Amino acid sequence: MAKWKVYISSTFRDLKDLRSELINLFQNQLKYSFELSAIMERMFDDASYTPFLDDCVQAVLSSDIYIIILGNKVGSFPPNEDRTYTEIELDTALANDKRIFCLHLENFDEAEIDKKAKFSKNKVC
Repeated sequence: MAKWKVYISSTFRDLKDLRSELINLFQNQLKYSFELSAIMERMFDDASYTPFLDDCVQAVLSSDIYIIILGNKVGSFPPNEDRTYTEIELDTALANDKRIFCLHLENFDEAEIDKKAKFSKNKVC
């Protein structure tokens, strides 16, 4: 039986610990059924890898499941784009009928949202 390929998306720095816990779960407890796309963890590693929008989109396209972790921050923008990497990834998942799971932080606080106008305009999950 083939493994389901999973893409985990979130803002990078502020949700790194939560993303790491989820990655550990997939790598240790669910490894026989799921394979993770590793692009997110390569984006800001030791600066030896520069994120390219096409890489992110291709990784979402090759995944079966798209998991997005939502918090209080708006992510980074690719050059010459008005949508963040996360928005583009989510739009790609939606347009291609991927199985999508939205995880909201339990301690989500609207008062802490950066770029609140952009957040309010783009509520999806």
